[in-house]
Amino acid sequence: MNYRKILLLGGFCLLLTGCLMQAPQITYRDNEFRLNGLDSVNAKFNFDLHNPNLLPLNGRIDYTFYVADQEFLTGQSAAINAPANGATVFALQQDLAFAQIFGSASELVNAIARGQKTLKVRVSGEYRAAVLGFIELPLKFAQEAEVPLPDMRAVEQELTRQLQEQARQNLNELNMQDLQNLFK
Repeated sequence: MNYRKILLLGGFCLLLTGCLMQAPQITYRDNEFRLNGLDSVNAKFNFDLHNPNLLPLNGRIDYTFYVADQEFLTGQSAAINAPANGATVFALQQDLAFAQIFGSASELVNAIARGQKTLKVRVSGEYRAAVLGFIELPLKFAQEAEVPLPDMRAVEQELTRQLQEQARQNLNELNMQDLQNLFK
């Protein structure tokens, strides 16, 4: 008889918990972009996750990065733990290769030469948290930002640096015999 009361009480508590659970809230905080030379940009979107519930949440985010309104890549975040009646900060971060976006480095240079200064990037996803191991609270979100492209001066400096480095490497690989053969 006691087992029956315990199971009934436990089932009632689980039902009550499921009915009282509130969806967590995700709010956009800011973004950070860091150029990786002329090759890529590191895009980082920072968010706050607020959990208004009496129980902690543990979940992951399935996300998609869009560049110029085209799906660029998808992924899944590491586990994100939100304390009961608390908040946590999380980031979705990805390197975006200009060659993949523009098709080639020359297309990137052409876009910059035409005056393009930014690239529209959007990240969207869904946070899926499990409560008590079986109650799932999905939460969708999306955020858009303008990613800065390198300016023409930076492109010229980087290309000059790359050419100088290549010339230095070529000179280091030459030996004296090769130099004598050049001037015969």
